[in-house]
Amino acid sequence: MFSPQTDLDPRALQVSAGCSLAAYQAGAISDAPGWRELNLELVGQPFEHPDKKLRGFVAQNDRHVVVSFRGTIATEIVNWKRNIDLAPYPTEPNAESRVHAGFNEAFDALQSQIRTLLTPLQIGSRQVILTGHSLGAAMAVIAGFRLHDLLKSPEVFTFGQPMVGNEMFSRIYPASLYRFVNDKDPVPLVPEVRGYRHFGRLIHFDSRGRIMSTTGLALQLQTALQVVAQLKELRKRTGDGKSLADLARERTSQVVIEAVGDHSMSGYQTLIAKNFPLLNVP
Repeated sequence: MFSPQTDLDPRALQVSAGCSLAAYQAGAISDAPGWRELNLELVGQPFEHPDKKLRGFVAQNDRHVVVSFRGTIATEIVNWKRNIDLAPYPTEPNAESRVHAGFNEAFDALQSQIRTLLTPLQIGSRQVILTGHSLGAAMAVIAGFRLHDLLKSPEVFTFGQPMVGNEMFSRIYPASLYRFVNDKDPVPLVPEVRGYRHFGRLIHFDSRGRIMSTTGLALQLQTALQVVAQLKELRKRTGDGKSLADLARERTSQVVIEAVGDHSMSGYQTLIAKNFPLLNVP
């Protein structure tokens, strides 16, 4: 097990987790729990596509410029199905680099609004953060690729992120990516399509909320096998049109209950605060 006092910036991590959680706020983003402690101000209005159930926002302070994407709403089947249903899509015509078509479509539906919010900003030396949870995490990864002409050296912090692209995409990806995975969260193994792969730096929390050793391959393999079983049951049980929240309410099985719990963004925020405290951070 390695120390949480790594080269990762606790302030950037807490801003990322706080913004990823705030993106789920049903009303005003500024009313989200813990928003005031982030010391951020919104840039314009949140960007959204109501028909596609997509939303997010741009915020800033004297240290950071943040683009945060809302993730999968557990009660909205359209977003849950977008995570698992669509095929690879070339990043450019005839390119070998491919991304998940559903995630790419979701980002494209918001891209013009995001560019309108970002273009007037004087970013200067501030840290640029792209962040999100679940589907929002996937869109943050896509944003790191699609916005590279506008943003200099962005850092992408994701929570419960599904696989987004193939190996060629990982090779040409222009941003720094940090993936946080909570124990047996099943979504990081979505979609189960040949050619998709994870990349970037992995920070994996165990069942006690501790950062797992990067050399604990046996434990990670065991966790992966358990997650595969979760995915198979989730896929089977969502086949009748039920959402993830429906399954959780029915308490269909311990597998589903654990899957929903480990994927919670509020749980990720708690883990970030525990493992990356702001003590003695200027």
